[in-house]
Amino acid sequence: MTTELWYCIAAGSIVAATLLCLTASSIPAIMQQSGYSGEGFLEWYYERGNMILGRHMLLALCLFLLTALFNLCFSFLDVKWANLISLAPFAGMCILFRFSDRRALKVPVKRTGRLMRVCGVYWFLLVAVIFGVCVGFTYGAREITGLANYFRYVIIAAMPFFFPALFALANNIVKIYDVPRNKRFEKRAAKILAESPCIKVGITGSFGKTSVKNMAKAILSEKYKVI
Repeated sequence: MTTELWYCIAAGSIVAATLLCLTASSIPAIMQQSGYSGEGFLEWYYERGNMILGRHMLLALCLFLLTALFNLCFSFLDVKWANLISLAPFAGMCILFRFSDRRALKVPVKRTGRLMRVCGVYWFLLVAVIFGVCVGFTYGAREITGLANYFRYVIIAAMPFFFPALFALANNIVKIYDVPRNKRFEKRAAKILAESPCIKVGITGSFGKTSVKNMAKAILSEKYKVI
């Protein structure tokens, strides 16, 4: 492959990964609400009747049909031009999906540093996978002749099927950095709390913690100084 083709594939991979990230906007919220548990996240995503899974499958089908159709319609052009033109419906479908998926989340996503790191690694993994697939099919195109050569990059349309697995992998990669870092914070916090003479109150549970905290603060503030 020429240097120019390498650059084109790299640029196309970055654009495709960025567009696909837009279509996976609900996934970070699900991971966050799962407590960054990869198992809990995947269990929820693949739960029977999950609407988000169904929408991503539909997205993959639409991307496949549109890109294949545009490659077929422009097959009278050079393969490179037909492949480039097929990016237009790919981008349009991704943007349309993004704006049609504006649903209200039960718990709004919090843009924490940890979530941003997971999303960054996820985007990088998408770029790497798409780039690898494109390079593989570009080399494989030498053995492909005729009309089939126009559909060598259509396989990228199947990427929505891999959203949950890649996001869970990104979460596990980030844990390599986050887990030791969090332990250092916990150690410092435990030391500071142990040295403090104040009375400590812990509130636990699966939901309602913030409400109970606010009520406890309002009640105790009548007599005590509360932090």
